[in-house]
Amino acid sequence: MLSGHAFSRALRAHFLSSAALISVLMDTTVTLDGVDKSHLENLHRTFLNHGRNAADVAEDEYIKQLSHTVSQLLDHAASQSRTGKLWVQYIRQVALLQRFIRAERTGDWELHLSCVREMVPHFHAAGHLHYAKSARLYWQQMESLEEIMPTEEYSLFTEKGYFTIRRQDSFWNENFSDQTIEQFLMKNFKVSGGIMTHFMFAGTNKTVLDRYMRLAIPNDESHATYVWVDGTGENLRSKTRKLHFVPKTPGEVPEWSFDGSTTGQAEGSNSDVYLRPVAIYRDPFRLVEDKLVLCETFRHNKKPTETNHRRQCLDVMTWAANTRPWFGMEQEYILLDTDNHPLGWPKNGFPGPMSPYYSCGVGANKVYGRDVVEAHYRACFYAGINISGENAESMPAQWEFQVGPCKGISIGDDLWMARYLLHRVAEDFSVVVTLDPKPVPGNWNGSSMHTNFSTKEMREANGIVEIEKAIEKLSKVHEEHIKVYDPKGGKDNERRLTGNRTSTIHDFSTGVANRGCSIRIPRGVAEERTGYLEDRRPSSNADPYRVSERLEDIDKAVAAARAAFSSSAPWRTMDASQRAALMHKVPFLLTGKGGWSSLSGKGRGPSDCNNYRGIPAQRTRQGACPSIADTDSHHLVKHQRPQQSGFTPVIFAESLEVLVMALEVLHEEGKPSGLEVSWLKTKVQVFGDLLDEAVQSVHACGEEH
Repeated sequence: MLSGHAFSRALRAHFLSSAALISVLMDTTVTLDGVDKSHLENLHRTFLNHGRNAADVAEDEYIKQLSHTVSQLLDHAASQSRTGKLWVQYIRQVALLQRFIRAERTGDWELHLSCVREMVPHFHAAGHLHYAKSARLYWQQMESLEEIMPTEEYSLFTEKGYFTIRRQDSFWNENFSDQTIEQFLMKNFKVSGGIMTHFMFAGTNKTVLDRYMRLAIPNDESHATYVWVDGTGENLRSKTRKLHFVPKTPGEVPEWSFDGSTTGQAEGSNSDVYLRPVAIYRDPFRLVEDKLVLCETFRHNKKPTETNHRRQCLDVMTWAANTRPWFGMEQEYILLDTDNHPLGWPKNGFPGPMSPYYSCGVGANKVYGRDVVEAHYRACFYAGINISGENAESMPAQWEFQVGPCKGISIGDDLWMARYLLHRVAEDFSVVVTLDPKPVPGNWNGSSMHTNFSTKEMREANGIVEIEKAIEKLSKVHEEHIKVYDPKGGKDNERRLTGNRTSTIHDFSTGVANRGCSIRIPRGVAEERTGYLEDRRPSSNADPYRVSERLEDIDKAVAAARAAFSSSAPWRTMDASQRAALMHKVPFLLTGKGGWSSLSGKGRGPSDCNNYRGIPAQRTRQGACPSIADTDSHHLVKHQRPQQSGFTPVIFAESLEVLVMALEVLHEEGKPSGLEVSWLKTKVQVFGDLLDEAVQSVHACGEEH
């Protein structure tokens, strides 16, 4: 704004023109009788030799007398004709600019603000409303700077001239730049609506807001912002409440409710929808001890809402915990102006054709919105989200961030909260974020959520064999997965998966280092024969819970076990294949969560297990894993409401079945692992007697539970 060759050339032209006009006026209309010209010459010589600074020269009595005479001359000339008035206005505008430059070069804060105030009416008169409004806003906020700035810093800023880069007294001080104006106006306002938007909505200006955000709050109180997925399955909502304590876990945060009729999750006649906290994060906006709380949503009857896919995902992750699944998701998105035009794009056209020119690009002519991206990255890091990177994508204004590797259910929790932070951070910059997988039609890149997946066996030596097995299974359920890989049952992906730089939605494909296929095996994985696979089909607005659940649930044994327990037959009537499917889970039950320590009654198992004796559960990000040995089994089946525990009857019945079979197999094979055989017989009898009742309970409750 105040630097560069063009600016310097313009200044010289205006200064010379103004000096020429003043010279002509003075030569033709006035003589400087009574003025000591030799004194003026001495002043001029001293100034050029740096003997006196500009401020001292301006305060000289002879200069003041001369300035008064010139001012009278200009007033007289302006009254003679319209042309004279025009030229006088021009001369005075140039003089204002000269004073402004002097303030910048000498670090004179008072003169600086005075000049800005004088500029406002000139901007209005010239029709430069953006400059007029921004200058006024700048001037008002700079005058209140002392109230919000530390005393020492304010002194350096105003008295020492730290608002500019150059602060020497010498007038001829090379190029200079006003950092305050350039950063405050040009950088922060270079967004949709420009300077005018920020003036019209000055109440949302962050400098003003910061004054209130600095106010202290009591140490024993905090704020919790509840965040949840609304009825669209892709948008997020939030609301905040005060707590009289600082929560450390989601189980400490009280449940809440909201009007589901306004979010597409309930009817107006019965609109209360419950919020159940499941994951907790630090709040990067309010700081201190405030929290962001991710929540599941439940209808009035305590059943999950249609877009609460975390419930089912948690069930799958709990049962598949022995496979130790890891996930990493690459969330692509596009930044828009508030008029829904891609950020930085020409308003009446398109940027240069898409090419490697933009992907991972650097430079103002290649990427747009980096401030939003960097702010979001830091906010996620502060919040406690496992964010692992970010980069510019193939289309201008398109970006990507990566979350992971995460274990189990945490991938969905972290990604949803990262999306929330992305929208909130962009809001501060007056920028819109779209997760639409194809917001710009034509030969422009779409947005996806590439998902990297591995199990313990895939990460071990020669894990490529397990990766290839998983890909084979994925190929057989391609259509089923496409239906859940966007919130509209595949309709969004129809616009993106066209075969142009992507796979086609109709066919399943795989390849090494091939980004145009459904499932990609990275080059390094193929060479090292261990690692992970990448599913490139999920759209950018897909639900991470549904995607991760489907990838983990591809094992036929898991599907068979689920099918077995949807029948009415108890375990004694199951055929060999059904029993084999159940036994697939035995290693997890005997060595993982709920293992021998729990079965023997010697330990409660993981610290995040629910208490099945009626005490309210403490929910953690990973959810619940019951410790059956500590529980009166009759009490559990007959009296414990599954909605309170967060552990469904279906899962309980399945765990009961597997435990019974595991105990019997171990007993028959004579491998009690140090336990008394009599204890085994007793437990088998207890569980066996309860089994039929448990299965009947499942069907009485219904599969939707």
